[in-house]
Amino acid sequence: SDSDLVLSGGGLVLEHRATLQLLPLSRANVTGGGLVVRDAAQLALHSAVMDISGGAVDVTGVAGREQLLMVASTLRSTAGRVAFREDSVLRMEEGSSMVLENGEASEGSLLFPDRTALVCNDSSRVHVFSGAVDRRNRSALVVSHLSRFLVHDAVVRMALDDDVAGGSSSQALDGSNAAVLIEHTSQLVMENSSEFRIANGALGVRFGSLLDASADRSLVWTEGGLLALAHNSSAEIAGVRTNVSISGGALSLSEHARANVSAAAQCVVEGGELLVSRSLVSVHANESLLRVAGGSARFSAASTLLLEEGAAMELEDLSGAAVVAFNQSRAHVLSGAQRSVLAGSFSLARASALEVVG
Repeated sequence: SDSDLVLSGGGLVLEHRATLQLLPLSRANVTGGGLVVRDAAQLALHSAVMDISGGAVDVTGVAGREQLLMVASTLRSTAGRVAFREDSVLRMEEGSSMVLENGEASEGSLLFPDRTALVCNDSSRVHVFSGAVDRRNRSALVVSHLSRFLVHDAVVRMALDDDVAGGSSSQALDGSNAAVLIEHTSQLVMENSSEFRIANGALGVRFGSLLDASADRSLVWTEGGLLALAHNSSAEIAGVRTNVSISGGALSLSEHARANVSAAAQCVVEGGELLVSRSLVSVHANESLLRVAGGSARFSAASTLLLEEGAAMELEDLSGAAVVAFNQSRAHVLSGAQRSVLAGSFSLARASALEVVG
């Protein structure tokens, strides 16, 4: 413990079941080279710090073993790429932090292909600055128990095979089997013109967690997938040119979830469904927009839709006889709000109410 490992102008390679442990108060500095972990080797940080500057981190996994374990530790990579490949697992516990700065955005400063996983627990944090995160195939991201995944001036991309849990044919509406899961009072935060894109996969936010897309020019986009908010979780969608878009999938709110669209932001469901149960969707002033096109919208079980003055809801080319169905739910339209239904209709049933105020 309380030791330093310094490598300058070269790299560090762990292989053939080798293990490197940094004990409490230890620090490793790798400058001008990279870190390679492969062949069932493991790097374990316990209350330690590792700084890597100018080189890549490349981790290749073996099923059933964690290749990188961080407990109350920090891994910082500057001007390099961090790649986890082939069954590799990164586990972060007890307030650990991974910070990526100025990565190679063209390939991704944080790369997760081929059955890899990132598990972020117990107040841990992943911060991506000015780079990109690229996740492909059977990868999974879990942010849990007071943890935080922050994307700052960066792009997160994720594409899933359809046979993966959370792929388009196996998505649970509460997000419980989502490929990207934010749960137990955790946060996914978009800052400073960042993007989070998922193809053929689900993003689940549940158990008091937060999707924060409240910075200007933020983008959260799913194609053929699901964005699910459940169990007292919320989405804050705000800011000029901020957009949360679901294409060919569903936006689902259940069990006292909330989606707030404000400050000229847009929430768009194209060719999919807006499903709201025991939850609240609110669109606030200043030209904010909720748009559903080519699909359907259903509010049930004491849900509420609120449109404030200066907000807008657009419904276009919707399918089904009852394209916007309110079942034991309420819609509040305040004075000055815009609502338009193009090639569709409203249906209110069983203790529902539509209130237009002003």
